[in-house]
Amino acid sequence: MQACAKCVFEALPKLREERLVDVLEFVAAQHTGKNFSPDNASKALEVCAFVRRRPFAVTTEGVAALARLARHALGSSTGNEKSTEHKLWLLTSGALNTAAAIRAHDGDALVFFDALQRDAGVRGRYLQRQYATKAMQEHVLNPNGYLVDEDPDAMLARKVNRLGTVHLCLCAFFLVLSVFVGIVASSETFQGRALTTIRGWLVSS
Repeated sequence: MQACAKCVFEALPKLREERLVDVLEFVAAQHTGKNFSPDNASKALEVCAFVRRRPFAVTTEGVAALARLARHALGSSTGNEKSTEHKLWLLTSGALNTAAAIRAHDGDALVFFDALQRDAGVRGRYLQRQYATKAMQEHVLNPNGYLVDEDPDAMLARKVNRLGTVHLCLCAFFLVLSVFVGIVASSETFQGRALTTIRGWLVSS
């Protein structure tokens, strides 16, 4: 739990509490809980409902925050596939792909999931995580280009544990992370796709 919180707060030190909660809960809402699969169409209803109520994660600023979090988690990983940072990267990179895909469809999750079923081009780009790759490339080229309104007191508040809502959210998020332990590490297909994704991101860094 502490490692997860540390990574999140280091990546997004001044993001307002409600925005940070939006980002973390979007990651949890879109995750299927299954072995690695880039297709989370089974979560379409949950994602559409979440985005309708709280759209921040699929805005340009929200996607940038997810990209920052995913990149920081990847950079903090020691290469141990069972580490919290590595698992956090797996979750956030998948969420980044979904959020960026929805953003590409004008932030309308319903339109995106409909296109995912009907449009072979959209489905191909989504399954190959091209939306995440493009979003990460944008972030690497201009990491401070889409900073959202920041809370100057957020960092201090987190140091003294005054952000109760965020910590409750992190507890729930960490449960999702715990369920994810080890279920993707043995997948050769995942390893190949993950390495391809990493190389795509690092080429631009």
